[in-house]
Amino acid sequence: MRKQLLMGLSIVLALSGVAQAADFEVILKNAQGGDAEAQYVAATSYRSGKDVAQDNNEAVNWFLKSAEQGHTMSQFELAKMYDKGLGIPENNRLAEKFYAIAAEAGFVHAQYNLALMYEQGKLVPSNEADMVNLMLAAAEQGLVDAQVRVGEYFVVGVAFEQNLEEAANWFLRAAEQGNLKAQFELGSIYLDPSFSNQDLDKAYMWFSRAAKQGYVSAQARLGELYLNGIGTAKDGAKALEWSEKAASAGDRVGQRNLGILYFNGRYVERNYEVAVEWYLKSAAQGDAIAQKNVGSMYHLGQGIEQDDIKAFGWLKKSAIQQYGLAQLNIAYAYRYGQGTPKNKIKAYQWYSIAESAGQSAAYFNLRKLASDMPPVDVEKGKALAKECLASAFQYCD
Repeated sequence: MRKQLLMGLSIVLALSGVAQAADFEVILKNAQGGDAEAQYVAATSYRSGKDVAQDNNEAVNWFLKSAEQGHTMSQFELAKMYDKGLGIPENNRLAEKFYAIAAEAGFVHAQYNLALMYEQGKLVPSNEADMVNLMLAAAEQGLVDAQVRVGEYFVVGVAFEQNLEEAANWFLRAAEQGNLKAQFELGSIYLDPSFSNQDLDKAYMWFSRAAKQGYVSAQARLGELYLNGIGTAKDGAKALEWSEKAASAGDRVGQRNLGILYFNGRYVERNYEVAVEWYLKSAAQGDAIAQKNVGSMYHLGQGIEQDDIKAFGWLKKSAIQQYGLAQLNIAYAYRYGQGTPKNKIKAYQWYSIAESAGQSAAYFNLRKLASDMPPVDVEKGKALAKECLASAFQYCD
């Protein structure tokens, strides 16, 4: 009986294959007759290898014929093949040509992909507004990824002034559709004290939503909120739980926060060795606070062998990233020759920079140091600080 069933199934499948092949022959005949939709279907079949042997050249051939007749999906698919090099060599100019035609017709994914090509530097738009207008058009049609990008444009000020209120509006549209990145970014804006509608409860809500769905950066932030009682009651167990989740997933903020918990012995037994282990993981990923903490632990020999040279190296990395406490410590290191030769001019430079970052201790140290320096050296220190700040910390040595 089973053998008969298998034979019957084989016959059905064989007949189905014959039918599909016959269907493709009809499609191909219509395509050859100039039917744009049939040309599009033939192209997708050749590209996927469904009902016919896979052939990217034939796919391009039929997409092109269909695209030249104004078939928007063919224009988009042809552009995508050129853009991504899908079975054919990449060709940014041809990708731009066909994306632009489809985008002009209002095809949302063409608008988004062309904007991305401009953003990624694959093409040079006539002006920055072209890129932004394409992304805005896609966002206004409801494309979630485009809404997130527009939100990011408003955060950093691409093509227009920074505007957190507009950024929040776009992130909200995407967040309500379930986009986890948008939920995280919206939480970050609600947490920002410079946001006119700052709302710590909403920050907690959006971080929590994204964290519970596995968005690692939100898990790290949620751990911070529980640790400090921001937008929710303090909860050490949950602070540890979410920080561990994020840290284990490789998130540098989560790793730094877990280091802080072990360093301070908050909600977990104090352990400097474990603390510095997590700090180092975070610092290696560029976290400025973790870099400063690693430098301090090297200086004090906490959980790691004392080494002022390594301490200075980590503090310098953090200071260059504009972390005020590290800048203050660098100035101190130059002043007293800890991990680096004594240099009052460099000390003055970094005290000045730390003062501009709001470090009140730098104000008093700066004036005390100046009283022990020749005026010409003070002017040199001022010039070095000015150059460092003007270069956005590119030229600080």
